[in-house]
Amino acid sequence: MLPPLIELLACPSCRGGLTNAPAGLSCTGCGRSYAMQDDVPNLLLGPPAEGESKDPTLAQRALHSVVAVPFVYDLVQRLAGAQRIFERMRPILEQTDGAIVLDAGAGTGTVEALLPGSARYVWLDPDPQKLSGFRRKSEAPAVLADATRIPFKDGSVDWAISIAVSHHLDDEELAGMLDELRRVVRKRLFFLDAVVTPAYASRLLWRYDRGRHPRSADSLRMQLATRFDIVSDEEFTVLHRYLLVTGS
Repeated sequence: MLPPLIELLACPSCRGGLTNAPAGLSCTGCGRSYAMQDDVPNLLLGPPAEGESKDPTLAQRALHSVVAVPFVYDLVQRLAGAQRIFERMRPILEQTDGAIVLDAGAGTGTVEALLPGSARYVWLDPDPQKLSGFRRKSEAPAVLADATRIPFKDGSVDWAISIAVSHHLDDEELAGMLDELRRVVRKRLFFLDAVVTPAYASRLLWRYDRGRHPRSADSLRMQLATRFDIVSDEEFTVLHRYLLVTGS
């Protein structure tokens, strides 16, 4: 582990400090131990939620299994218009010059390529398979962890990014993630996700999406506004309808 990263981390159970131990990391508060996985701290308190309905169809299960493979996941993102979405994101993310940027729910870490070279990117996701995909293209600091229990100290990062995560979370989990993002970020939140619309194409896309908790733009705005001062707010369409909000 890079020393700067361990200085940012906190126990996801009690928020105590973490120190290096022979088998991984140890909490100075509650004494809990955490293992390293492929030289990355595994700070998950339990198995990650699947983010799917309890009884998906056979076709949905098959599709979700295939899309979970990192290179397939990246391909699907490109087919879903990722480059057009990135063009919307880039002017905002260029403002992260010199900042510590936490990507919560990072997937394969595609966002890192949109940041200035001076930004200090930190990958966070509960999925070891996505970590494998990320490691094939980056050696940036990484943490296996849940975005609803972010193992970072209060105010420890300059920017926090949440992209295409909220629709995987139920209401309680979403509230938990937003509370955690508010706690750890000291400058700016970048939030982006697809939202529900009555359009047929949108309904079809949601039918086969891995996440089972799509929400309206107004619902997400309300949740964000209770925790952040909204700096910018826009909606745009690239297959899905998207909400992009930044807050401080």
